[in-house]
Amino acid sequence: TLSLLRATTATVSGVVRAADRHSPGLLTFVVANPIRESNAHGDFAPALAGPDGSFTIGGLLPGSYVIEAHSVPGNELARAEVQINGTNITGVVLQLSKGNAARGTIRFDTGSAPADLRPSQVLMHTAAVDEPRSFSVSGGPGPPTAREDWSFEIQGLSGRRQIRPSATGKWHVKSVHLSGQNITDTPIDFHNGDVDGIEIVLTNRT
Repeated sequence: TLSLLRATTATVSGVVRAADRHSPGLLTFVVANPIRESNAHGDFAPALAGPDGSFTIGGLLPGSYVIEAHSVPGNELARAEVQINGTNITGVVLQLSKGNAARGTIRFDTGSAPADLRPSQVLMHTAAVDEPRSFSVSGGPGPPTAREDWSFEIQGLSGRRQIRPSATGKWHVKSVHLSGQNITDTPIDFHNGDVDGIEIVLTNRT
């Protein structure tokens, strides 16, 4: 027995704009992602912006959403939060940018860098918190790796994200720190700019 509830859906429309011109790149994807703990349910809703940057996403249930745009080529991102309550929303402007950066250093709970792990074997991943399908671009074919001095930089980030590097062998993340605070399970907000001074501690004791 399936019980159905009637709900009024709505449409979100607007325009995607690049930083240096009126229209975005040749191919611009737009996605409506329900925000966690919102009353919106269902899968994400995709769309493709037109040549002039205009887009329309329909069939959205009531709830909170993040509207994200990803322009290819150029790896530019834009995002905006909207609240759907059954009424169509128009005039959403998504201003594309290259996103923000996360910078920091990798440490080891053994004190010194191990002989069985090279910086190139540590891949720097991030995970979106509010929107699991949130775009992230790094400007390359894959995730960046740690540098030879065990520093790192991740480009093209937006939204609230957790730093989740992965290493080959037996090394795993023990903790993540920022400004003296343990943020292992706390997302970093990349809405307002770059974030420096992140410290990641790896351990081989799990």
